[in-house]
Parts: sequence; structure tokens; C-alpha cells
Amino acid sequence: MLQHVAGARRYTDQSSDGIKVPLPKDYAEREILTLEEINQLYDACSNVWERAILSLGYGCGLRVGEIENLKIEDIRLHEKIIIVTSGKGNKRRAIPMSPGVAQDLSDYYFNHRDTMTTGKDYNEKDHAFMLNKPGGQIKEHTFNKYLRRIIAQTQNESLKGREIGMHCLRHSIATHLIEQGIPLDQVRQFLGHSQLETTQRYTRISKEQIKKMIEGHDD
Repeated sequence: MLQHVAGARRYTDQSSDGIKVPLPKDYAEREILTLEEINQLYDACSNVWERAILSLGYGCGLRVGEIENLKIEDIRLHEKIIIVTSGKGNKRRAIPMSPGVAQDLSDYYFNHRDTMTTGKDYNEKDHAFMLNKPGGQIKEHTFNKYLRRIIAQTQNESLKGREIGMHCLRHSIATHLIEQGIPLDQVRQFLGHSQLETTQRYTRISKEQIKKMIEGHDD
């Protein structure tokens, strides 16, 4: 399994073909980052706060609105799970944290978040997990700005010139998990999708690969 989903600190691209398959006509193709590019983002982080943003968006595959709404009590570090209390369609789900993700979130919470609680916007009754510098809850649209800042800190000019937002991280982890052989239905549950077809649209792998995964066949 992927290292920020299963524990290691760097990723290895084990996909065999890199085939790009046309998506359905009614669904625009989205940016998918390679494992190498994901590593570059993590390497470019200047603090544990930025790593926490990446680990929630990529390592946990959360929608940006789900990250915004995370409360402290939703992050269960000892159990290594995150509780999404109000996902799309008001669905509740539990997401496992890899050791790498758990470490990133622990580092942020115990070593960095307290420095933000002294800001003018901090509200101790809010319990928001991710805070901005003034201490307020980070709003959904602002996460993309912070991601662009991380991208700007990389040495990858290709990344800097592409339209990459937080939802791209979610599409990327979906593709990477399936490329690693994780059953499609497990990826569906991880992402909080109701239909397998929705999960398939998130990926950039062939329909034949999807068919084999569903049928339980091996190459």
C-alpha cells in the first residue's frame, strides 16, 4: 500500500504502464499527480502545518469541505482513524490513518497548533482542528491558496504551471491506491462514494484494469 497511507515516508511508483484512458464525455479529465510529484510536495513543506494539509488531502483523501469541518475530537490519534461526521450527503465514515499520516497530524497538533491559538481570531469553543495563523478556522476556499504556496516552494516548474487544487490530491490518492492493487470497493469506501462508477471516474487507469479488479482476476 502507499506509504503515506500505509506507513513509509516516501513513495515508490509501482504502476506498470501509465496508460491514460479517456474519461466519460460528461466528466472532464482532472489533474492526477504522480507519486514522484507527491513526494516533491511533501519535501517542499516548510513546516508541520503544511504537511498536515497534504496528509489530510492526499493521505486521507478528504474533500476540502471535510477538512474545513474537522474538529479536534474527530482526529483519534491513538486509534489512528479520522471520523468524518458530515461527508457528502451527510454520510459519516471512518478513515484509517497510516503511521506517516498519524505522525504528521500529531506533529501539527502537539507542536504547532498551540502557537496559533494566541491569534486574534481564535475561539476555544470552535474546536476546529486546522487553524490559520490568526487562529481562526481555515475556510474551504483558502486551502487551495495554501496548496499553491507549497507548490511554489518546489523546484518543479511543471507543477507550478498547472491548475492543481486540493481536489487533485483526492483524485491522485484514488488512482494510486487502485494502481497498487487495493480493491475498488475499498477505495470507494475510503473516499466516501456511494457508487463504484464515481470512484472509477476519479482514476486514470484502464477499464480493463477496473473490470479485472471487480472480478477478482489477476494479471
